[in-house]
Amino acid sequence: MRDQPDEPLVEPFLAYKPGKYEVFLYADYSPSEFSLPLDFDTLVWKDEVLDVHVHIPFAVIDGWAPVQMVSKGHKHVCLLQFDSDIPEVVRNLREVNSNKSADAVLILAKKADIPMNCGG
Repeated sequence: MRDQPDEPLVEPFLAYKPGKYEVFLYADYSPSEFSLPLDFDTLVWKDEVLDVHVHIPFAVIDGWAPVQMVSKGHKHVCLLQFDSDIPEVVRNLREVNSNKSADAVLILAKKADIPMNCGG
């Protein structure tokens, strides 16, 4: 697990200014572990499968440290950068501490990794 602050990320993280097609997304528990930066081309929400391009340059672990890995079992806030408008399903996700529980899980994937009988 490489969830220690990445020194090259600290200064850019502290100077970060949000872009037009960017959003931070809270991930309560990661079921897998992967290195960043990473690109995805598919977003799955309930019964919707959307073709999108989203880039995740870094994540923030424990609310303060930028890292280049999402570690299994940990809570993260990930920066999602879209090529164009942020998908409506992402814009409509509940805010953290809204006292409303999520009714589904949002999944980012690579189309090649999705089983053929799943979704669109």
